[in-house]
Amino acid sequence: MYNDKTFEMGYFASGMGLDPALGSNIFQCGVQVAVGYCNKQADELAVKALGSADRKVRAPSYQQISKILNQELPKIWLFWEVRPLAFNKRIVGLSEHWLQQPLLVFNIPVYQEIEKWYVK
Repeated sequence: MYNDKTFEMGYFASGMGLDPALGSNIFQCGVQVAVGYCNKQADELAVKALGSADRKVRAPSYQQISKILNQELPKIWLFWEVRPLAFNKRIVGLSEHWLQQPLLVFNIPVYQEIEKWYVK
């Protein structure tokens, strides 16, 4: 039913991240997670935004993509989950590793070097 697009409505989880580029798979033409949605202008804007690391250069493209998605409503967001984290200062390595993360998606990378932590 999902692959042949015979459903009228579905409930899907779409993880994002701190960088808007991580969410581009939810609307890009031909991407399975986009569930058949396709807007060539949004795709072109996403490619343009990825052409720079400067937020000021990227922001207008992502703002325009947001306008397109808000007008066409291929998806409706039900909620945004905030996952607060707290670290015990007696554990050495945890907060230090957290601060080194260039990008955090679903709080997973912070646990990748758990074998190096110790309690002081």
